[in-house]
Amino acid sequence: KDAARHASQTCTFRKVPCMHCRKPCKALALVHHEGSCPEAEVECPNAGCGVTVARDSIGEHRGGCGREEVECPCPGCEERMVRAELGQHVAASGEVHLQRTWKRVDEQGRTIAELQLTNAGLEEKVAELKAASTAKAKVQARRSRSSAMSTPGCRSALKR
Repeated sequence: KDAARHASQTCTFRKVPCMHCRKPCKALALVHHEGSCPEAEVECPNAGCGVTVARDSIGEHRGGCGREEVECPCPGCEERMVRAELGQHVAASGEVHLQRTWKRVDEQGRTIAELQLTNAGLEEKVAELKAASTAKAKVQARRSRSSAMSTPGCRSALKR
């Protein structure tokens, strides 16, 4: 009788279903499992949201949650706000965002021009180095032929 009660009620190795996913877990591990169970309902951590979803769906929820803090997508604008206010921010800051964008386009245009000049200089240098390398190879080849001709054994071989 005590063994049966132990096996069904107090044994830490008995199988107990998770109240969220119904997966059987050892009683000893149930608290740990329920604290991380993907099907457990959790509340969105964003202040003012209050929505509860399954733990494994919280990322998807936060990706569209109006109370999630986001950064303005306009380059150079570092303002942060909740997603629900982003549209209003973009509309109100359109002129400033446009000015920042044009400034960046202008800066990038100057950078491109500088890089093109640097690239042209490097291409010129590469051409000079290739020419010098070719000339050096020709001189070495002439020297090699010349030294072969001056070797006694080679000279007689050439005369035959």
